[in-house]
Amino acid sequence: MDEMEWSALSADEKKQQLFLRQKETLDLFLERNAITKAQYDKSLGDLIVKMGITAPMSEDEKRRRLAGRESEYIMFVDDDASE
Repeated sequence: MDEMEWSALSADEKKQQLFLRQKETLDLFLERNAITKAQYDKSLGDLIVKMGITAPMSEDEKRRRLAGRESEYIMFVDDDASE
């Protein structure tokens, strides 16, 4: 990416590009056995937290989380109804 393209990006887009570069570096280290899978997972997790990256959820993940909340809500409502 050249300087003109970089300057046209928003702050969030720049952060995303920096994250992708760092992740590519980690991917190469893992691929070349320079780090273990455990080191990769730890480093990637730290990078995600430090940069405030949120991974997009799959539709299955959204449904699973929603289902979990619905059951909590139903249990909460049932508890209130018994008082």
